[in-house]
Amino acid sequence: MASSASSSSSGSAQSSRKPLGFLTNAMKRKDNFIQFFVMTGILLLSVRSLGQKYRTNDLLEDTSALKQEQEGLTDRMKHIKRSLKAEAALDPTGHFACRLHLLFADLEWGDNEEDTILNGVNEEDSEGESDTREVGTDSSNNVNEGSLSSSSEERREERIRRRPIWMDDYESAFFGVAVALLAIVRAEDPYRFFNWNVTYGDIYPLGVRQQGILINGQFPGPDIYSVTNDNLIINVFNSLTEPFLLSWNGIQQRRNSFEDGVYGTTCPIPPGKNFTYILQVKDQIGSFYYFPSLAFHKAAGGFGGIRILSRPRIPVPFADPSGDYTVLIGDWYQSNHTTLQAILDRGKKLPFPDGKTYRLRISNVGLQNSLNFRIQNHKMTLVEVEGTHTLQTTYSSLDVHVGQSYSVLITADQPGQDYYIVVSSRFTTPVLTTTGVLHYSNSAGPVSGPPPGGPTIQIDWSLNQARSVRTNLTASGPRPNPQGSYHYGLINTTKTIRLANSAGQVNGKQRYAVNSVSFVPADTPLKLADYFSIGGVYRVGSISDNPTGGGIYLDTAVLNTDYRAVH
Repeated sequence: MASSASSSSSGSAQSSRKPLGFLTNAMKRKDNFIQFFVMTGILLLSVRSLGQKYRTNDLLEDTSALKQEQEGLTDRMKHIKRSLKAEAALDPTGHFACRLHLLFADLEWGDNEEDTILNGVNEEDSEGESDTREVGTDSSNNVNEGSLSSSSEERREERIRRRPIWMDDYESAFFGVAVALLAIVRAEDPYRFFNWNVTYGDIYPLGVRQQGILINGQFPGPDIYSVTNDNLIINVFNSLTEPFLLSWNGIQQRRNSFEDGVYGTTCPIPPGKNFTYILQVKDQIGSFYYFPSLAFHKAAGGFGGIRILSRPRIPVPFADPSGDYTVLIGDWYQSNHTTLQAILDRGKKLPFPDGKTYRLRISNVGLQNSLNFRIQNHKMTLVEVEGTHTLQTTYSSLDVHVGQSYSVLITADQPGQDYYIVVSSRFTTPVLTTTGVLHYSNSAGPVSGPPPGGPTIQIDWSLNQARSVRTNLTASGPRPNPQGSYHYGLINTTKTIRLANSAGQVNGKQRYAVNSVSFVPADTPLKLADYFSIGGVYRVGSISDNPTGGGIYLDTAVLNTDYRAVH
């Protein structure tokens, strides 16, 4: 009995020393397990970090190789541009420079590099030698003429094979961003560059020599050819002995009025200095002109045509003409402009002046007289007036008032000979007439018969012609949407301005006025006074919005209006 009890007690003791299970042992050895898990985590993080390090190194190597390629290509592109700019500097017309800018159309064309157009060609030659050595076949240079060295290419291919998949997505995204940025740069509106030198020279508009104002040696000045939204960069150097200023008749100068080129908005160009006009023909088409706006220079020349063509994708409501010409008409005097100015300063008025299908852009660049334009035996179809397409009405002659521009189509459908082109004054006594010749290429003889007659002093005739001009509401303007989509009839009239001109003497000088105010320039340009809030330069409302009927007085006329006023 005792033995049995002892045996039972011994078995019970042995059973109490048996293993207690995995969980119990884990709890007893928890420190060892914690160390195991920590070491495993550290090992995994180390492996991940090492992988990221290798991927980062691969990315850095790829970036470095691409950067070397980019630097090499950039250096070669700069060298090419400098060489082309040097050649463009030899072209006095500026056409080559304009075409080069349209070809590259990037933001680096006008950067702060040394401009070989201004600095000449000799300096470019010395720079070109070093550039040639940099892109040569020297084995120490990774960038050769058009490709990487072979060892560099092999390393790059090896990295491409080893790179992870996510790098393909990265490069695709990078390429997409690069293409988008390139598209933005390329989408910039084109630039056209002009370099003009204004000088005095001999001209013979009436067959006798007199002093005129030339632009690049031309009278009239060069035409400006442009397309809707083009940026025009016009560098004007004043080689006269007095200040000079150009105005751009019809260019809207949206938020750019300080480039308009009239006294009060733009400072004159001093003698021997230059000024660069920066204009954009934003949302415009049509026929316009430029002219000098100071010191009666307009009576000596310095004017020329501006044509703004529609963009290629914008339809024009008539077939392309076989030719497109600018016709500038105006009253002209044999006396120099200084003599004419002196006449006014003596209190006198100016005397009467001395003496296929094609598109003609007719502008009256004269001083004071309306003119009638006509061509013997030819009808003219009016298609555009100062940037607006018109209903195509046919006229035998057209009154063109000072500052106006018309576009007409004429068809050379008459027998082959020469025909008179006639311009005559309107509302004057006597009527002054001048003629030119329209010459057919197959002409069999000179002009014959008297020049065709036209209206003289009939005011109703001119008013009826003006009333017959109607906007073509179905034609596209500068933008593809039809002009008729603007509901002009729904716009509320918030203010009516009536202007009346008059003439008279003030302080012994002949003056001309609008609503009785004869403008005198302020010492400070009006735009500067407005921008910097300089007081005492002008008075808002110094000219009435209706004729006063009073005598002429001098003032710096500023009309009071509200932008987009709603009443």
